[in-house]
Amino acid sequence: MTPREIVIVSGKGGTGKTTVSASLVALLSGQGLFCDTDVDAPNLELLLQPRVIRDEPFYGMPVAAVDSGCCTGCGLCAQECRFNAITMVRETATVDSDACEGCALCLHRCPVKAITMTDIVKGRILESRTSYGPLFHGRLNPGAANSGKLVQQIKDNARRRAREESVPWIIVDGPPGIGCPALSAMSGADLVLIVTEASRSAQSDLKRLVETIKPFRLSSTVVLNKAGLAPQEEQALFVLCGELNLPFWGSLPFRPDVARLQGRAEPPLDLLRSEMESLRERILSFFSE
Repeated sequence: MTPREIVIVSGKGGTGKTTVSASLVALLSGQGLFCDTDVDAPNLELLLQPRVIRDEPFYGMPVAAVDSGCCTGCGLCAQECRFNAITMVRETATVDSDACEGCALCLHRCPVKAITMTDIVKGRILESRTSYGPLFHGRLNPGAANSGKLVQQIKDNARRRAREESVPWIIVDGPPGIGCPALSAMSGADLVLIVTEASRSAQSDLKRLVETIKPFRLSSTVVLNKAGLAPQEEQALFVLCGELNLPFWGSLPFRPDVARLQGRAEPPLDLLRSEMESLRERILSFFSE
């Protein structure tokens, strides 16, 4: 069985992407496995209360390291580094591993071969058990780079497990925006579910996200969260979806109790069950066409 991969994204933070993800996870309990690919600020795990069963280091791109015993203090590497990641301290080259982009120019410029490229831990790759099914997730160290690479490794782990165990669904809670981690999360998706809200900023970000997705030719659809707060902006959103030829798959009403339930670390499925079941039927219909 080939698993169907649904990636839930948003053009901006705060639209309720994780609310929808967690509710869909709870609705498909026992029928899928799940990913939290917002590795810079993971929060799906806050609602699923996972128990970690596998914890591995994540290594980003190799960065430069200087052998102080070999360094002659010529300063050529510091002069050549366009990222200002190398400075001279007491006539010895010193690398700021957070600033190093791993281009290895210094490696080739060093006349005494005092520089090597080395792997350092940039985060963690995690697999957990939840009451709804397996969760694949990760955490990037603060300020660390290569979040797109970490996202891809998380998804590869989930896809491998889904194939091995014939799991029908992979639900991916993606990062907000249009950066590298969001593109990595959407790569290879069968369906991209865009969660938005009724505001002008959200509509602007929705257009930008759709333009980003377009070259990848991914099937995309829209769900409105926190409906009922701004009727005029909701109407503008419907018009925009028509202009973008973007299917609109429903609305989730604004309910203050959703935040209270999430504050107790519970997916708000019971409060949104009717709307989420309708969304599930849309998804099933889409894949049966």
